[in-house]
Amino acid sequence: MSGGFQIAGGVALASAEGENGGAASSRMLEGSGKLGEGLTGLDAAASDYAAGEARADAKSAENKGKESERRLGDIEDEVREARELAKTAIQFLRDAAEKEGEIQRSALFRA
Repeated sequence: MSGGFQIAGGVALASAEGENGGAASSRMLEGSGKLGEGLTGLDAAASDYAAGEARADAKSAENKGKESERRLGDIEDEVREARELAKTAIQFLRDAAEKEGEIQRSALFRA
């Protein structure tokens, strides 16, 4: 943007030293004004592009966060199921050990 102001300053100096008086100065200043508008539009377009990129990055991060939450929920479900299976296995072993003890006790009394 500062380059645009340097150009506009140079145009103003050139028009002050130039020929045909006010008409040439007027056209030069009109042209420098259009240049300034163009530079401002360019800067606004760059800002819009950067904002769009930031929005896209934010949406991507949001989607990754949601996916991580889903995965965490799946893992919690798997852990819950594994605990239930472990409880069932432990109960089976207890029952089997109890039955084995009953068999051994009954064998001792028969003998």
